[in-house]
Amino acid sequence: MQNIDLLMIGSGPANLSIAVALEEHASTSAIGSSIMLEKETCVSWQKGMLFPEAQSQVSFLKDLVTLRDPTSRFSFLNFLHKTGKLEGFINLQTFNPYRREISDYLQWIADNLTKTRIRYGSNVTRVQPELTDDGEICAWLVSTEKGEEYRAKKLVFGAGRDINIPEAFKKLGQDRVTHSSNYLTSLEGIDKARVNNIAVIGGAQSSVEIYQSCLEHFPHARVKMIMRSIGLVNYEGSKFTNTLFSNDHINTFFNVDTTSRAQVLAEMHSTNYSGVAPATLDTLYRYHYLQELNGSNRAAIYTQCNIQSAHDDGSGTVVTWFDKKQNKTETEKFDLVFLGTGYQNKIPAIFNESMLMMDRTSLNVNRHYRADLPYTGGASLHLQGVNESTHGIADSLLSVLAQRSQEIVNDLHA
Repeated sequence: MQNIDLLMIGSGPANLSIAVALEEHASTSAIGSSIMLEKETCVSWQKGMLFPEAQSQVSFLKDLVTLRDPTSRFSFLNFLHKTGKLEGFINLQTFNPYRREISDYLQWIADNLTKTRIRYGSNVTRVQPELTDDGEICAWLVSTEKGEEYRAKKLVFGAGRDINIPEAFKKLGQDRVTHSSNYLTSLEGIDKARVNNIAVIGGAQSSVEIYQSCLEHFPHARVKMIMRSIGLVNYEGSKFTNTLFSNDHINTFFNVDTTSRAQVLAEMHSTNYSGVAPATLDTLYRYHYLQELNGSNRAAIYTQCNIQSAHDDGSGTVVTWFDKKQNKTETEKFDLVFLGTGYQNKIPAIFNESMLMMDRTSLNVNRHYRADLPYTGGASLHLQGVNESTHGIADSLLSVLAQRSQEIVNDLHA
């Protein structure tokens, strides 16, 4: 077992931002050794949805550092400069990079760290607290799939939220039903010529992108998008509502009562969930318009539908849903089902054992993202990206990373 001061789980934007803040922190006296564990073989942001043409909905100025320190060598602009892409990007005249550029930026960050070691191919399978006789946490014990064991005083989780699989699909194998997080990688093992009927479940950006991709990659298949809502809608993105994604708003949100928080989150839902980028909607509508003009019906969108059940009959996945518009139940067999059903906004399941050991049903965090637990000897746990109910709608997004990372690093050194 390896003893270290700081262990980070996941090499996504959240933890890479922490690592950068550590690089630039004036003192590292409280943290002598820092390791980041990543289950993949490299840094790959949104790997399953890394379409070549897909753009981020967030400005490049909301990278890992710029809002904290515009002069940092770890900025997205410096990445473009160092890799010879700056002039070309400027000529695009956009604030929104392609997703693959952000993914490349994150790998560039990882490759240029000096104070944090990243260990790829290290899938964390167990996290548990080491408790004193008084029930206080003195360290964290972390194990990986390949048998690595770590004992860390300080633990930072930044591996993202658990995927959301609707109840009807939970018992089905990934060879038939695939979540959006694994969409592109799942295509590698599929014989496209043998696929005739595809269902895409959900009505937000990821569902639409998968729907469009299926129409392209499976040119002979019928593709249906099935959703609960009344139809596809734009992300709500006025300049006024966008102020709720600012770092200043976190303080306001954190300090109001629980009822007010819930109301704000409900009203902000369409800014981050259940919406689609306007340009994507326009392209999709034109596709359907031309399809109707040509007398084709290969692609179809089913709205106001509730999935009731799904099962594998050996040759495909049989899905049953209730169509509220038609007031009837529909059943159809699909060769493939793709889920654009998002992620669970709660503490990841990897901490279930820890909560059980400490006789807790949930983990609450303070303003600086430190879990409210009994610690001793400098131990701590910080959670990133799973605190929407206390820190606001932007908690799982790039928007707040630059300043959040500094807050957490300062707290780690406190």
